Amino acid sequence: MIDGQMKIRMVLAVLAVFLPSVPVRAGVPLAGMGGVGTGVASSTGDIADNPAASSVNLRRHEGAFSAGASYLRLVFSGNALNPSERTTSAFYSANPLSWSMVTPVLGSGRGRLGAGSWQLDRRELQLKEKLDLSMASSPGGQPLSTDFFSGLSRMKQDESLYAHGISWIQPVFGGDHIISLGGALITQSSQETLLVTAEPLTVEGVDVNLREVQRRREMYGAGLTLGWHFRPVPGGSIGAGLLYAGKMSGKIWEVSDGGPLLADGITRSPQIRFSAGGSFSLFDAMTAALDLRYCSGVKTEETLFGGTPSAWKYAENSDAVFSMAVGGEYRIRIDEYQVPLRIGFFTKPDAVPARSAGTVPVSSVKELDAPPFRQDLMGVTAGVGFESGQVRADLAAAWLVVNSRVSSAGATGEVESGDARNSLGIYLSISSKFGGMPE
Repeated sequence: MIDGQMKIRMVLAVLAVFLPSVPVRAGVPLAGMGGVGTGVASSTGDIADNPAASSVNLRRHEGAFSAGASYLRLVFSGNALNPSERTTSAFYSANPLSWSMVTPVLGSGRGRLGAGSWQLDRRELQLKEKLDLSMASSPGGQPLSTDFFSGLSRMKQDESLYAHGISWIQPVFGGDHIISLGGALITQSSQETLLVTAEPLTVEGVDVNLREVQRRREMYGAGLTLGWHFRPVPGGSIGAGLLYAGKMSGKIWEVSDGGPLLADGITRSPQIRFSAGGSFSLFDAMTAALDLRYCSGVKTEETLFGGTPSAWKYAENSDAVFSMAVGGEYRIRIDEYQVPLRIGFFTKPDAVPARSAGTVPVSSVKELDAPPFRQDLMGVTAGVGFESGQVRADLAAAWLVVNSRVSSAGATGEVESGDARNSLGIYLSISSKFGGMPE
């Protein structure tokens, strides 16, 4: 006969699987699922998303520390600077270490302090493409084919968004619920390089630089974090996290074709990121989890380097995006060790604003620029963990579908060029509890 508690657990498990609209949140690494709780040994700790959940499995005298990183092979296939030449480029993207920490209980109110540094978003594109020799070197000039045998365009763009935060974590309502409130420094960095070279007809094996652009952006802003966690039954937990990233401001630097270094101020509109999910034990050794996320859109437009020959209209635009991650874990016990086996699926649409495409047809090399792009990821992951005492490690491999959409030179409207390509990724995270004093 099924008792009342078992009925509740069964109902919660069914809701988690069949009703994605239910506001539930995946458990943090210390809650048993690894990373976002979907079978991915994530490169960021969930303290970043829901600091309140981080102290669920900790006793008063215990704290916890976790860190992680990832290494992805990304692929682009499509048109970028040359609309008539399709290119395929594979490159590697290393996502730096992210970390999070929760202290033991501080004071008589059973509160804790949480801190962390984590990656919110990153996109990267590298490609090498044949130069369109029907273009002129400068507006109104002769086609490049009259003077050059061949040419190449090399381009690299890398943009990342990070949060560095601290939160106060407090049990309420007798400890059944845990809430958190904190602040964060939001940082954005971006680098763009474009190099166009050509080989003259008269000199074999020598490349001439026709166009070189280097651009860098650094922006900063303040953020607010909120978290809530609730464990209605021993085998199930739900919760939510909110990050409000306020208006960002900073500097942009640019140098092109050997000219002077230009600098100007630049801003980005506020953005809201919300996550909700839950993890539930279906059986003694098996757990399932669901993670839902929302990121609001951003629209920014301004004129940069006004009053100089290099003045141009800068615009960023991104729509609101929804993402999800779902997975399961089966735990094997070998002597005193725990070996979790995991499998998961996730989507990660691009939530970083992409620059708008140009509205003037490009007819010369001097008009070429690093094209705007967006990068969506989707993946299936399989991983394994290892737990012994206070230490835990997680490793996961991911089969990725990469969709990098690029605005070709002189294009108007939406970012379209490019297609989805299969690729691979590796995620690694470690965590440890610290403190060992008796209660």
